[in-house]
Amino acid sequence: MGIIVADPSIIRKIACYATNTFCANSGLLESLWFQFIQQKGPILKMMLEEREKRRSLVETMFQKHGISYSPPDAGSIFLVKVPKKKGGKEVDDVEFVSELRKQMRVNVVSGSKFGIKGFIRLAYLYMSLDDLTHGLERFCQFYVEFQSNNNL
Repeated sequence: MGIIVADPSIIRKIACYATNTFCANSGLLESLWFQFIQQKGPILKMMLEEREKRRSLVETMFQKHGISYSPPDAGSIFLVKVPKKKGGKEVDDVEFVSELRKQMRVNVVSGSKFGIKGFIRLAYLYMSLDDLTHGLERFCQFYVEFQSNNNL
């Protein structure tokens, strides 16, 4: 068992050997490890560039819509402050997330699940860029409409 980080064409070539190498895979593993070590610089660079592109997209959308957030220090989770109701009354983040999921089909996690009441945890790496963009549009639409209406 193991993980292969490589160009999809390399993975396809390797996949055809998977069933034939169970008993004697040390040569294959050494070869794969050597290829990874040679390519890790470009792969890590590509991953960091992709992370930055997505982070920038999220920040741009939040700033455009006036959404209060805390960016990640090193990871891939934004903390978004749940808007308040009229008179400054706190909104239950679990209820806010539930309505967001129901109405807009956007899946985020309430901060209360992690001891951060009044916030939403938004991950941005584990989906396609198109899915992230469309999800952010729906998230921002719901957030802005909620702020305008001050109701769930």
